Amino acid sequence: MCRVDADVFVVLDTNIFYRDFLLRGNAFRILLESIHFVPARLCVPEVVLDETLAKYREALTERVSADAKAQRRLRDILVRSPATQPTPLDEEEVVGAYEAHLKARLTEAGTKFLPYPKDLHEDVVKRELLRSKPFDGQGRGYRDYLIWASLRTEMYYAPEEAVVLVTANTRDFCDGDALAASLRDELDRYHHPGAQVAVVASLEAFNDAYVLPKLERRETLRTALQAGGGSTLDLHAWTVSRLPALLRDEDYLIYVTHGLEPEQASVHVSAVDAIDDLSVIDAKALSPTQQLVIASARVSAVLSVEVDGDQYERFEESRRLLGDSLEPSGSASWYERVELDVRFSLVLDANGKDVVSAEIDALEGPAGSLRVGD
Repeated sequence: MCRVDADVFVVLDTNIFYRDFLLRGNAFRILLESIHFVPARLCVPEVVLDETLAKYREALTERVSADAKAQRRLRDILVRSPATQPTPLDEEEVVGAYEAHLKARLTEAGTKFLPYPKDLHEDVVKRELLRSKPFDGQGRGYRDYLIWASLRTEMYYAPEEAVVLVTANTRDFCDGDALAASLRDELDRYHHPGAQVAVVASLEAFNDAYVLPKLERRETLRTALQAGGGSTLDLHAWTVSRLPALLRDEDYLIYVTHGLEPEQASVHVSAVDAIDDLSVIDAKALSPTQQLVIASARVSAVLSVEVDGDQYERFEESRRLLGDSLEPSGSASWYERVELDVRFSLVLDANGKDVVSAEIDALEGPAGSLRVGD
């Protein structure tokens, strides 16, 4: 079998694609642009491709429905409706375009697509009945098993390589933080003794451990951004104008400000009073045309907090937050001031002037800290 020489092969689970279907966020940019520096090769099972397409279709249908509802509500309050209505999306055409985009982007990075395993159905059923991982206590996990079997088969052809499985559902494959003992035993039986698979919970965690340490540092760029030199991006001006918008889009802000999950209450950044202690932590070369900058800042913000009647009824945490009684059909909202430590990353062009993409990487607030990718 012909393959690219590498120290590691990396397998992505479906849930890694949920947060960034188009692969345009910083985590995927780092992986796809720089994985060859590890050196590593990327593998995506065909079952993961099929699951990702199904999840994309679900997300598309949900958002098209929400948009149609919003359009109807808008027309209800207009004196004159627009003469022309938006052209309905051809969802099959959109999904087809997405499939082509996804495969092309992965292929450009040298991805190998792992075929469905040829395991006998009776063997899979026996495993499911024994509740052997990656099946859970209720026998769920068929697609997880297909991912595992695809990975295990690929290991047969690459015994000298380390293997990393990137999945948000680490409990499906692990006992605690390590690969489950039953899966380790399976590798010893079917492969060479001592074969190992590392499991990491996010693309960001993989990049931190395997990719970023191999990238060339750009100390001149880091120093220029910190000093605010005219030859590079004005990082302070960018942070003041753009960082508040990134924070407003962060669903999990409620976790670091109040220790709650997003479904238990709503928090939005209403205003940013001050941004202090702006620091450039690192700058690295991603490719000949892109550079990665990691920075942090202290943000003083005004939050808009809301608990609706459904949240109040369903969650004890929501009732504790509100304190007072609330009618089931009612809602309560208020403003709070908060201090946040924000870590964010920018992908810049080769000159260090223009921002290609930007993301919040980590947040710390009065109720705790959160690495956004996890």
